[in-house]
Amino acid sequence: IRNLYDLNPWRATVGFGYQAFPKTSFFGEIYYGQTATTPNFDAPKNPHVSFIGGFLGVRGQFTEKLSGVAKAGYESREFSDKTPAPSAPVVNVSLNHRLSRKTSITLDYSRLNEVSIQFARESYTADTVSAHLAQMLGSNGKWRGSLGGSYSRIEYESGSAPYGRYSANFGLAYQIQLWLSASLGYSFDRIQYVAVGSSGYDINRVTLGLAVGY
Repeated sequence: IRNLYDLNPWRATVGFGYQAFPKTSFFGEIYYGQTATTPNFDAPKNPHVSFIGGFLGVRGQFTEKLSGVAKAGYESREFSDKTPAPSAPVVNVSLNHRLSRKTSITLDYSRLNEVSIQFARESYTADTVSAHLAQMLGSNGKWRGSLGGSYSRIEYESGSAPYGRYSANFGLAYQIQLWLSASLGYSFDRIQYVAVGSSGYDINRVTLGLAVGY
């Protein structure tokens, strides 16, 4: 069994925006935070990592059917014991296209830096692409179905072998009342290591949910 670390992050963000067009705005964000790692086994506590970064982006309704947000920036990181950490570009793009009154598809791409839960004093960069299909079911609009998938490639800054994460998910939700909904979901994840001789593993999840509120 692989020893893992717990992550305990916090982040503070400030930002600004400018409504350049009736349905489109430009914005900026500046953030700062820290992530502490706590071992789940007999080992000394790791130094925490501090990060600071910023984004510039655009958000809005670009055409009658296309909306979304796109932002890009840069993030700098440093461990409290001065161990090198990645400082690199960060990106997030999410576009939603309404295919019909009841159907929409969302495409996402993100690039981010994070602390490893597997190795001490180790950071990685993750590139993730995903697609999500949402469908209203029936004539009364109470049923909603969703289908999605994603792929992530994780590369460690130390040069350790990268790995890929393949994900698929399905969901079904029912609007019981305006303020109450129930949901059922299933997701599958496949972790595939690139290194020769390394084996991957699968994760299967079934979730039941109940949401209350307006």
